[in-house]
Amino acid sequence: MDIAFPINKIATGTAFLSREKEADELASNLTERRHTLIYDSKKTGKHSLVRKALSILNDRGVEYTLIHLNLFRCRTEEAMLELFSQTIRKAFADSDCKISPSINETIRQMSGTKDILSLPEIIASQTGKSVIVWLDEFQNILNFDQCDETLRLLEKHILKHDYTTYIIMDSKINAMDFIVERMGYFSFFSKRIILQPLNEDDVVRYIYRVFQKVGRIITRQQTKLIYDCSQGNPWLIWRIANSCYNLTRGYVTDDIIKESINIQLITFEMRFHDTIDSLSNYQLQLLKAVFDGEVKLNSQEVIERYGLSSSANVHRLKEALMKKEVITFDDANKPRIIDPLFLLWLKTSYFTK
Repeated sequence: MDIAFPINKIATGTAFLSREKEADELASNLTERRHTLIYDSKKTGKHSLVRKALSILNDRGVEYTLIHLNLFRCRTEEAMLELFSQTIRKAFADSDCKISPSINETIRQMSGTKDILSLPEIIASQTGKSVIVWLDEFQNILNFDQCDETLRLLEKHILKHDYTTYIIMDSKINAMDFIVERMGYFSFFSKRIILQPLNEDDVVRYIYRVFQKVGRIITRQQTKLIYDCSQGNPWLIWRIANSCYNLTRGYVTDDIIKESINIQLITFEMRFHDTIDSLSNYQLQLLKAVFDGEVKLNSQEVIERYGLSSSANVHRLKEALMKKEVITFDDANKPRIIDPLFLLWLKTSYFTK
């Protein structure tokens, strides 16, 4: 199968669409040593944004050393500290930073201890080169036995650093909201960059150009259909567009569009079944209310219509669905289903009339 779109790789060059403003903002934050929070659901372009911002720094001649830690496999603070030690060693071994023998000895002595969190700042102050620490899958800290202590420890160290800038990234919206909004960590000294859906016109033009290069034709209306069912999500847009690309050698038909969308639904159907199976009857009814566009979930009318028992029960159900990252709430407290493909599957296969 040909892969004409950036499905499972970083979007670069002309494939990086619509988020130049956010990339410039992040690049400015990194240049001016302002810490940044970036959290959204999986496959929304977070890594592409960071890589674009780093490429801007490179173009500007900004010197820095990047320490990228993915915490996904860390289930304890000890594992996180060990990963920190290993990643720091590799980052500076691969860079052109000149580290003194005393710093190398310090790295050895600090390895695996909480003091290792101070090391990027020590090295940055000694070498005069900025250090960027990119903490990926940050929400995994909530799995630690004493997660509050770990978060407090990280915040304490970050606050002390003048030459080290942090990018804190999370692929679970509600988990990070819990850390930042409810637990109160990092928000007062970090700035969040919110990823908006890709711009529709940018998407239409890009898909058209990719098809045109090889003599295949897709109309604006067909591309808009791909965009609408994807809700501007780049990963889903590219998956559907790539299926259309491989299913035609000439003109894209509406049947090809439908087949391409159906391929995605079939591919992830088992995951959606597992999600539904994990829900209680009450949780499923609340999901149906959100699916139907209900906003005032605690109102007596909604409670009675969907058999939700009581306002207290609705509160528990909302917490459960948010913990499972099925739904989230915007700043106006309006609920929405997070995954656009899951929403499409509910429309076509589950909540059908």
